[in-house]
Amino acid sequence: MILTAHHSDDLVENFFIRLLRGSGLKGLISLGKIKSKVKLNDKVFILRPLIDISKKDLVYISKNTFDYKVEDPSNIDEKFLRVKVRKLISNLERDGLTFKKFKLSLSNLNKSNYAIEYYVQKNIKNNSNYLKLTKKVILKDDFMKQPDEIVFRSLSEVMQKVGKKNTLTRGAKVENLIKYLRSKNNYSKKTLSGCIIQKLENSVIISQEKR
Repeated sequence: MILTAHHSDDLVENFFIRLLRGSGLKGLISLGKIKSKVKLNDKVFILRPLIDISKKDLVYISKNTFDYKVEDPSNIDEKFLRVKVRKLISNLERDGLTFKKFKLSLSNLNKSNYAIEYYVQKNIKNNSNYLKLTKKVILKDDFMKQPDEIVFRSLSEVMQKVGKKNTLTRGAKVENLIKYLRSKNNYSKKTLSGCIIQKLENSVIISQEKR
């Protein structure tokens, strides 16, 4: 178990930083969980016990308990994106943004993400076969016919399993692979994230790349 000191201000800042960087739904809500895994198939968890407590309250506790607090000089350096985002959030707060409203929106996004994950697992279960002896995955024709986000997450998860990677493949590379797999009359092999991807007539075979 890994404990972090992330607080509610970090949660809001992380959301806007990821939004500015073009993150998808999964990235936007990534910091919102009190408990999450370090890696997809790992047994190590990150615990954020302070995620619902504001920085203001933590400063108050620190001053009244220890009679001091440590100031990070980079917190006022505008060359850092997080400092610019804090100013943006401050302006939004003056226009009515509260942490309660933000948490409500985050909760709704989490519900949407949960629904998507349900169909991702359903797609993997119903439209792919894992061959234990050869450690290959065969994707059925219907695997690629699901909504874009379902296909994107499903394919990323399958490749991580076959390629035995600790992290998921970068989004842009997966998007390009999906375009290739959905294209017609193109059956050349592709390699990505430790995997060999071969498109056949009505299926796709994903195997581990030899090292």
